Amino acid sequence: MRKVFLYGKFFADWAGTLEELADFAGVSVSRLSYDVADTKAQAIKRLNEDFAAAMAALHDGWPDYEIQTWTVQAEEARQWMAAKADAKPVVPFLSSLHTQREAMGWEGTLENLVERVLQNTNAYTAATASLIGRRHVAERAIDAAEDPSSITWDFVFSAPTEG
Repeated sequence: MRKVFLYGKFFADWAGTLEELADFAGVSVSRLSYDVADTKAQAIKRLNEDFAAAMAALHDGWPDYEIQTWTVQAEEARQWMAAKADAKPVVPFLSSLHTQREAMGWEGTLENLVERVLQNTNAYTAATASLIGRRHVAERAIDAAEDPSSITWDFVFSAPTEG
């Protein structure tokens, strides 16, 4: 339901279009308008729902428990890469992960794992920054718009392909 105004005064809570209400009430559609604050709130709600869906799509395929380790993995990988070759820091999570993988037949060095973690971290950071930036721009446009329902946004992006 949206608040509709007739000649600038509250007229009705309406779930349909302004055209439908104009036909129903027998008034010109040009005399009707939605409440701007209500329209903005609805647009922000839709924006945030779309943003949440786009962010959730970035997490598809990973269990929550693994996602919760991403910051630890990224921090350890950054520390490890920043250190000199003869003074590598202890990286308990990544070392344990590497040891477990190795025990199960996974080939690759700890350095390979660190590099892969950093690649994934950088890709995730770029994707989230892109989505957040789009949300910020759309939110500002909604706030500034006389007709917030006219504002559109797009959270679709092409993931880089490996090749």
